[in-house]
Amino acid sequence: SDVCSSDLRILARVAAKEALALAEQKQATGNASLVATEEKKQRLESGMETIYSPLKNGELPAGEVPDGIKNIGKLGKELGLDASLLQTVPGALAKAPSNRGSFDNVVMSQIEAEFQKCLATFTDDLANGEPAKRDRAAKVEATSSEHAQALAAEEAAKTAKDAACMAQKEAETEHKALLKSQQQGTRDMGNASAGVDAAKGEVTAFDEGPLAAFK
Repeated sequence: SDVCSSDLRILARVAAKEALALAEQKQATGNASLVATEEKKQRLESGMETIYSPLKNGELPAGEVPDGIKNIGKLGKELGLDASLLQTVPGALAKAPSNRGSFDNVVMSQIEAEFQKCLATFTDDLANGEPAKRDRAAKVEATSSEHAQALAAEEAAKTAKDAACMAQKEAETEHKALLKSQQQGTRDMGNASAGVDAAKGEVTAFDEGPLAAFK
């Protein structure tokens, strides 16, 4: 019965571990697209704040302008913006604000609108994916708790079994000591009885021998 209970606890612990691993795998897979979206959103926000805005306002140092324009083009390609639009952006951003014409301003308005559309899409995707993300996190938390409980139950059973085995060994040792003591007592009693018999024999011999002759 104890063996069967131990086996069941081991199976429960293994099953709980597998359930936790599966929940964590589903969480990682389900969150992968959200993580990618969050990264894109952060790159876009950072690019607009630290590169595009200084370029637009003419605040970026002249030596950093070429790399800045290149990074904006790279960001636009990553976002899948229209290729023809991206071709016109460098010319507009390379000019000082006072030197830009109406076409340049239109180009910049269009690229800004595209950036804002992407931000809105990213924000919506993240918001729509939040409920499922919370569900996956809750599943991982629940299975993690079940795994911890299964581990604790198995460990508690092992501790109880070890304690029972130790108590059994101590009882067996005590029982052996008691038997040995009883056996020693029996031998002592036998020796004492033999001594009494011998003494009786000596008294009888004395009564029948020397004492009888004296009388």
